[in-house]
Amino acid sequence: MTLKLKFILLKIIISILIAIPILFIINNKKHLLKENFELKEMNLFYNFSINTEKFLNEILKIYHSKEKEIIDLHYKTLQYFKTHPLDSNLSILQSKIKTHIFITDDNLTIVNTTFKYDKDFSLKFAKKFFESHRGKVVFSPPICEPASGEFMSFSDSFIPLHKNSKKVLQLGFIYNQPKLLKIKKKLKKTLKKETFIKNLQTFFIQPNVKLAQECNILKPLGRKFSLKEMIKNNKIGFEIFRKLQKENPLIIKKPHNIKEMYMLQKGMFSNDSFIIYKISFDESKIIKQEKEYKILLDIILFILILFILIEFYFISKLIIYPILNIEEKVKENEKIKNENILKRNDEIGVLAKSHNKSLDEIYSLIDSKTKFLNFVAHELKTPLANITLNNDLRDKIKGDDKYSQRIKLSLKTLQNSYEDIIYYLRLNKNGYKKENIKFSKILKNRIEFFSAIAKNENKIIKLITKNEFDIFISEFELIRLIDNNISNAIKYSTDENIEIVIEGKKVAFINSGNLKDNQKIFEEFYREDTIKGGFGIGLTIIKEICKKYNIKIDIENKNNRVKFIYTFKG
Repeated sequence: MTLKLKFILLKIIISILIAIPILFIINNKKHLLKENFELKEMNLFYNFSINTEKFLNEILKIYHSKEKEIIDLHYKTLQYFKTHPLDSNLSILQSKIKTHIFITDDNLTIVNTTFKYDKDFSLKFAKKFFESHRGKVVFSPPICEPASGEFMSFSDSFIPLHKNSKKVLQLGFIYNQPKLLKIKKKLKKTLKKETFIKNLQTFFIQPNVKLAQECNILKPLGRKFSLKEMIKNNKIGFEIFRKLQKENPLIIKKPHNIKEMYMLQKGMFSNDSFIIYKISFDESKIIKQEKEYKILLDIILFILILFILIEFYFISKLIIYPILNIEEKVKENEKIKNENILKRNDEIGVLAKSHNKSLDEIYSLIDSKTKFLNFVAHELKTPLANITLNNDLRDKIKGDDKYSQRIKLSLKTLQNSYEDIIYYLRLNKNGYKKENIKFSKILKNRIEFFSAIAKNENKIIKLITKNEFDIFISEFELIRLIDNNISNAIKYSTDENIEIVIEGKKVAFINSGNLKDNQKIFEEFYREDTIKGGFGIGLTIIKEICKKYNIKIDIENKNNRVKFIYTFKG
């Protein structure tokens, strides 16, 4: 390691040692800010529950003080309807008695009312309760009306009072006295001021009748709950109630940075009831404030990181970039030409020079093989022509026999290898005429060409054509692609069956056996089985043709079955 590099590393270590305590302070500040927010949330929650409790206690006082007055008012209203029809306009009467009025039909459906949300609402669920005090007027404890967010108590009786009546009259006394409105205003002010409060709600739980009523006195619903909503709210209320019996207060984390806090208290309107206070906080705002608060500290951290990155840049320039440059050249089989790297006398310089030397040796070997193939191609051309001519003359004189057949098979194999060599030597040259070709026609010709060779090797080539298609390609190059696949299948198949399947624009060459390496087989001069013979250029030729014509190659190599699949574009 050079002195310069040691110095840079020392400076990085010192920078990190300085950064550690600063990072610790930042982290500590972050947690402190979070704790302060959580403390604020808890204070707001208890403040909400205390004010709500005050609100409900005040309602209870008013309820007890107004009970007799409302019952008397109810009797007067019954007298009023002796001389007025039940379907008359109720607004004048309401302005006098200062309560909401509800009148049902014989089926206990509210048909005339001053409270618009309850029009057509059915009271059948309370039929037994009405029947239990037939002939009398009763005044119920306060309940929260979700549509308006107001608390009401109802006086009710049949109208008229006699036993045959089926219609019910209700008066709804609203708890909107100044003291209540003042507490409500205070709660609304808190909700508006603390923007991270998402919602304030209460649940009134009556376990003996299995009723859980949700109410939001600050954000009225503006309509009646549907039956489905009432069932859902009832289920949610009792789920929370059961949890609160085990853990009170209760905190539940919800998605999107929402936190819900619950607290259970004994109800004040009846001995067997409970109240659940719920407040929802949107902590995404808290997180945003937290981030804004520590921007200054983040700038400090950024400066420290920037300083370390600058130091790292010099290390990268000295070590990492040269190594990446060497890696890139190794992957691309290219020589390293960067003089700054080659001039170095350290390990990186030695590695670069060693790579260039190895590449020179590889290029020399490839050049030797190419020269050898040129020599083989040159030397094969005339003997092949002579053997073919003499064998044809022999057939004319002596007739076709098993010996001439064997010669022909060997000539076909040699001819195929010769054409591969010629094409390989011309890989980077153009000159092959492209035309629109019917694929199956060429394929059938090549199968016929190889059929005798396959038979001699005890192999059968089976063609399955599900459709026809044309391809724009050089006929010579298409023959090279087909021939090399058929030749390899005959050479390497471990049983007699070879299948070629045309389906859509896909052609599959299938034979039994296994490949050792699906990728390496396409490398120049690579042979998986040196005993089988060949130059190791067949699949290289296939790869180059597919690359040239944008033909996709897929290989399936499993269950002792090898499948080369070619997908033609267009």
